[in-house]
Amino acid sequence: MFSGIPKFAIKRPVCIFICVLSLIVFGTSSVFQMPLESTPEIEMPVLMIMTSYYGASPEEIDQSVTDRIEVALSTISEVDSITSMSMENMGMTVLQFYYGVDIDKKYQDVTSALAMITLPDDAQKPTIIEMNMSAMNSSIMSLSVEASSGGSDLKNYVEDNIVPELKRIKGVSD
Repeated sequence: MFSGIPKFAIKRPVCIFICVLSLIVFGTSSVFQMPLESTPEIEMPVLMIMTSYYGASPEEIDQSVTDRIEVALSTISEVDSITSMSMENMGMTVLQFYYGVDIDKKYQDVTSALAMITLPDDAQKPTIIEMNMSAMNSSIMSLSVEASSGGSDLKNYVEDNIVPELKRIKGVSD
């Protein structure tokens, strides 16, 4: 099947040279024209529903908030998975859709489904958050420092001592 390729290459060296040269030129130019991003634009088909219910235990939130939200969201089509967590004062449900789904339409479907449920009087209205990589903070780690007294020197200490040490770590950009 490929026995004719070496014969062709020997008979037509100029043609092979031009083909190899064009591959090198177009390959090199495409590498330099390709944009380089530390966090590329990724369309995540994920919606997060958070509901606050202050003073409620995780069990109470699970029964009176999370279960009702899950039942309402189970009617929505093209859902890949539903994950819920109930903790003290808050319930969280994560809807992951199949890739290629119109997330704006699904946002409307989720809003309509949540409008149909009744939650306890003390529970706040569910908040829908669209997971978007460009809107999210792209940091891997965040650091919080608190001063008990003399906070004016704390900023200088962090900038002079901690930040340079973190920047020395391989792979850290800012």
